[in-house]
Amino acid sequence: MHCPNVEVLVLNLSSSTYALPNFIATMKKLKVVMIINHGFELTKLTNLSCLSLLPNLRRTRFEKVSITLHDIPKIHLKCLKKLSLWLCHVNDVPNELEDLDVDVSETLQSLQEIEIDYC
Repeated sequence: MHCPNVEVLVLNLSSSTYALPNFIATMKKLKVVMIINHGFELTKLTNLSCLSLLPNLRRTRFEKVSITLHDIPKIHLKCLKKLSLWLCHVNDVPNELEDLDVDVSETLQSLQEIEIDYC
């Protein structure tokens, strides 16, 4: 699938695991990605690295998904301004912030707003 002019992508899921499709990386004009799980269980997201190839991505919203903290450095979202997590589960979170080996200033350089609700 080749959709180079798409600016907003909404993925509605209802499975326990979901790998983001590689064709997302070809959507160079993509500005907003919303991944919404309508299932009863959290969806384990994989292949988040395809988001790092989107130079215009400004906003992402994850609803009822599970990601690992170690996935975040792999997705260098340099232009991302807003990150929303709603009813999400983030795995591998250390007990102390000092133990966090993720450099947020490097990974999310343009981040202005982060919204975390019911996680």
